[in-house]
Amino acid sequence: MIKQARTFIKFTYIYPLLFSIFPILALYNFNVEYVHYTAILRSIKITIGIVAILVFIANIAIKNHKRAAIAITFVVFLFFIYGHIFTYFENSWPNKIHNRHLTVIWFVILFVGCWWIAKKLPKLEEINQFLEIVSITLLAFAIINAASFEIKRMRANAENRERVAAMIGEKISGSPEEIPDIYYIILDAHARSDVLLDSFEYDNSTFTSELEDIGFSVADCSQTNYWRTEYSLTSTLNLNYLQDFLEDPNTLPDWKYSVVRQTLETLGYTTIGFESRATHNIDLGVDILLSRRSKSEIYEDIYPFTNLNEYEVMLINTTWLQSWLQLLANFERNLPDDVTLDAENAAYLEHYRQTLYILDELQRVPYRKSPKFVMAHLLVPHEPFIFNPEGKYEHHHTDTEFVEGYSNNAKFIDSQMPGVMKNIIERSQVPPIIIVQGDHGPNGAAPNILLPILNAYYLPGAEPGAVYEKITPVNSFRVIFNQYFGMDYEMLDDISYYSQSAEFKDYRPFPVTCPQP
Repeated sequence: MIKQARTFIKFTYIYPLLFSIFPILALYNFNVEYVHYTAILRSIKITIGIVAILVFIANIAIKNHKRAAIAITFVVFLFFIYGHIFTYFENSWPNKIHNRHLTVIWFVILFVGCWWIAKKLPKLEEINQFLEIVSITLLAFAIINAASFEIKRMRANAENRERVAAMIGEKISGSPEEIPDIYYIILDAHARSDVLLDSFEYDNSTFTSELEDIGFSVADCSQTNYWRTEYSLTSTLNLNYLQDFLEDPNTLPDWKYSVVRQTLETLGYTTIGFESRATHNIDLGVDILLSRRSKSEIYEDIYPFTNLNEYEVMLINTTWLQSWLQLLANFERNLPDDVTLDAENAAYLEHYRQTLYILDELQRVPYRKSPKFVMAHLLVPHEPFIFNPEGKYEHHHTDTEFVEGYSNNAKFIDSQMPGVMKNIIERSQVPPIIIVQGDHGPNGAAPNILLPILNAYYLPGAEPGAVYEKITPVNSFRVIFNQYFGMDYEMLDDISYYSQSAEFKDYRPFPVTCPQP
C-alpha cells in the first residue's frame, strides 16, 4: 500500500490542482476592491481537496497518470467555464435556454471528452508539458496581480498612517470631561426624501419628523461626495476629498488608518463594528466585531450554503455547481425552513438575518464600556431587495420590480431607525453623537437621483447651525471634532463628484442641488 502511494505521488501531475486554483484567484482579482483575501481561502481548500480526490480516482480508473491528469484538467475546465457560457447564452437569447438544457449538453461533452482522452488522445508527453507550463504561468500571473494590489494598499496604508499621525498630533489638545460615544450608521444607498417621493412614490416625511422629534438635524439638501461606497466612506473617514490626500485614489488605504479611526484611538475610544456583507475589502481594524454567527443555531453550520460569503456566491454562479444546486432545490422541502440550496438565495437569507441582528444589537451597544466608536454599515435599502415594509423576507429581483423593491426596503429601514436611535440615546450615560447617513442613492440611477442622500445628525449641545442644509459627508466629522473636541478643522466646500465610469480619473464635479419647493 505504501509503495503504491509513493508511486502515485511520484507519477501524478500537479497541474490539475493549479488549474483549479486559477479561476478562484482570477475572480478574486476581478473583484479585488470588494473581496478580502480571507474570503477565498475556504474555496481554495475545498477545491484542492476535491480535485486531489478526483486525480486519485482517475489514476485508478484510467491506469495512466498522464491521461488521468489531462482528463481531470478537462473536467476542471468544464466545471469553471460553465457559468460564463450559460450567462452568455442567457444574455444573447433570454428565456430560450435553461440550466437543465445546458447541463445535458455539458454531460455529453464531459463523457465524450473524458472517453477520448482516456482511450484515443495522442502525444501525451507534449500535451502534459504544455499544460504544466500553462498552469504555472496562469497561476503566477494571478498571484502577481493579487500581490500587486496588496503591495499598493500597504504603501497607501503606510503613507496615510504617517500623514494622519502628523496631522492629529497638531489637532488634539485635550478631550472633554465627559467623552461621548460616537455612532456612525450607514444606510447603504438611502436617497434623500425628495428623491424618494419623486422617483419612488414614497413619502418618508414621517421618518424624518420622528428623527427631528428625537433631536436629530436632517440636512435637507445633502448629497454624497462620491457615488461609489468605498470612495464615499474613505473620503468621509478621512475628512477630505480623495484626490487631495491620495497619490492614487484607485488604491484606497484601510479605514483603520483613517483620520477618524486614528484620532478616536488616540482619544481612548474602543472601535466596535458589525459583521456585514458590506465590507468592500477595506479594514476598519475594529477592537470588537459583533457577529450574528456567534449566536447561530447549530444546524445552520451543517448546510454550507446557508453561511456563504459574497465571494463564494459569485464563484458558485460562475461554475457548473450552480446548475446542480438549482436541480437539487426541488428537494429543499426536506430541509429546515430557513435552509436553501440555492447559493444566491442562501446569501440573501444570511444578509436578511444579519440586518435584523445589527438593528437589534445596536440597541445593546450602549451598555458596553465607553467611550466607543460604533460603525454599523447596513446594506439597506441597497439591493438585494429582500424586505417588505413590515420586515418580512420578500425577494424582489427583476428590473421591473426595482422601484417597488427599493421602496419596500426603504420603508422597512425607516420604520426601524427612530426606535433604534431612541433606545441608543436613552441607554447612553453620556448623550451620544450619532450620524445616520446614506453613502449614495439607488444604484444605476441618473446623478440627480444617485447623489442626493439621507444625512441626519444627533449632536447634543452643538452650536446652532453646526449642521446646515447642504452639508456633505466630507464635513461630517470636521463638525464633530470641532464641536466636541476643540479642534479647528476648516469646513470644506461641499462638492459631489460623479462619473458613469468606475475609473476615478473620470469623476467630475456635479452641482449640489436642493429639492424644489
